[in-house]
Amino acid sequence: MKKVVLMCDTGISARMLVSKMQDEAQARGIDMEITSRSVHDYRECAGEYDAALLAPQIRHRLRECQQSATIAGKPVACIEMDPFWNLDSTAVLNLALELLD
Repeated sequence: MKKVVLMCDTGISARMLVSKMQDEAQARGIDMEITSRSVHDYRECAGEYDAALLAPQIRHRLRECQQSATIAGKPVACIEMDPFWNLDSTAVLNLALELLD
């Protein structure tokens, strides 16, 4: 099972998208655990996840997260604004799957 984390400032705004992504993954038969966390936790937990996605409002933290991701050997990317705010679980799940390839 692959583990993906969606990060925002506190982890709260990503929760609704996480729920929709879990439903989408299940409907597509994809074995994936998706959670949300605060970006402030990423340095300590980067190794726990196979990939990380940043909410668009914390795009400015990408370089910092990339450093932690590189140390852990994990990919990280930013979610575009429209898919995030529109709760487009298909687009964001596809982004996660691209990172995991």
